[in-house]
Amino acid sequence: MIRLWNQMLKRQSPAVGLAACLVLILVAAGFSPRRAIDQPALRGIPVTSPPADAPDWLEAASPARRTYYASPTGSARNPGTVARPLDLATGLSTHGPLRPGDLLWLRQGVYRGNFRSDLTGAVGARIVVAQYPGERAVLDGAASPADPVLRVDGAHVVYWGFEVTSSAPNELGRERGAGIDVFGPDTKFINLVIHHTGNGVGFWTPALASELYGCLIYQSGWDGADRGHGHSIYVQNATPEKRIVDNILLDGRSFGIHAYTEGGQIDQLHIEGNISFDHGVASRVSGAKANILVGGWRTAHHTVLSSNYVYHRDDRSGPSVEVGRIGGCSDAVMTDNYIAGRSPLVLWRCDRVTMTGNTFVGDVSKLVVARFPDNHYMADKPARTEIFIRPNRYQAGRANIAIFNWERRTSVRLDLSTVGLRAGEPFEIRDARNYFGDPLSVGVYGKTPIDLPLTSMLLPDDVAPDTSGLVAEFGAVIVKPVRVGLAHGLPWASSPGDFQ
Repeated sequence: MIRLWNQMLKRQSPAVGLAACLVLILVAAGFSPRRAIDQPALRGIPVTSPPADAPDWLEAASPARRTYYASPTGSARNPGTVARPLDLATGLSTHGPLRPGDLLWLRQGVYRGNFRSDLTGAVGARIVVAQYPGERAVLDGAASPADPVLRVDGAHVVYWGFEVTSSAPNELGRERGAGIDVFGPDTKFINLVIHHTGNGVGFWTPALASELYGCLIYQSGWDGADRGHGHSIYVQNATPEKRIVDNILLDGRSFGIHAYTEGGQIDQLHIEGNISFDHGVASRVSGAKANILVGGWRTAHHTVLSSNYVYHRDDRSGPSVEVGRIGGCSDAVMTDNYIAGRSPLVLWRCDRVTMTGNTFVGDVSKLVVARFPDNHYMADKPARTEIFIRPNRYQAGRANIAIFNWERRTSVRLDLSTVGLRAGEPFEIRDARNYFGDPLSVGVYGKTPIDLPLTSMLLPDDVAPDTSGLVAEFGAVIVKPVRVGLAHGLPWASSPGDFQ
């Protein structure tokens, strides 16, 4: 059975002019869909305003938006133009030229070092730091691997589309810093790729009213002598609500979403649409861990878990989702999640819980079943494959897809009509576990379902070496539009002229 979950926002009618001109010049400049990250940057095109159908919060930025450029070869002495770009440290500093409403393009290449951003925008005039269209900007924190690659302290800033990693060797007992440590309030992190760091993201209490959206986070953590450490997302919060939405999280050495505290707070967390699977499996010390944990030494208040897709293989110990561990929970809402594993859900001392419309595949406590009858409990695996599609709120034509391949099919049929692709638009589908490898499929959208081959999807670390012909029981893929000459599309919804 294929089940589509469509929560797309309505978009305004797009305007063609600016985006079309941008792409035509990019094509003329010779962009390639897959440039190596160490190739020299191509000439950039100044952009002084967002496309007409950009998100509301981006359109609200200052009409006098100024555009700056940073490069791995940039300098603090440069003005931040295309020809004379800034270095990244200056671009992210309050001592640099960016002011509320401005845009910083990160040009192609590897930015080596550990960075701190105290950029501060304003309400209605966020600063945007984004990977330049068609290029691959990588922040590599190997210079000081125990420190975060990027620490964010400033407020009202959007970080968009670039890559964060550490190329330092992952050695037993050697701590690794986070990909991003977030302390700045009203910040957004959209469609980032974060991998091979300590925690993928540390999403801390001072980051009030912030959002982590559409990111791919994998291979987080390191092994100590005692256990696997480092989580895809480590989050704490007081009030107001903090949002963790539509991310793909996998293969970390400890927990997936780790909402935990010993003396702080884990309140008002909105966790929706995430695909989280195979956490702890990569550890050679401690083994499988919960893909989502909400619990600590303080009661968790007002947690929302909605439409998440969570998986562990049924031969692994431990829960897929654990709520209320140690300190309990209160006023939690769990709706429309699809959770599979030997123990799909462990619910501790929780009061005033709303739990409806969920599907649990595996062994759930009889007390939970009796207390919350308005859910679907399945002790045995379903007979038919289930597919869930989550269109991207911020980029038309992009979506995350969770595939519960209970039938072990070698291919599945996908209906992409809810994703936002337009007729005639090129797209590609990438394996979340092999994101920078060859795509699983490429095509041109024709408003008809497509068949996606699954035999090339990578398998988790705990699969036996002799896997000839084996197809994964679960996988996650990303659908992305491919604009003319651009590998990853523009960092916001663009006009229909881009692919014509």
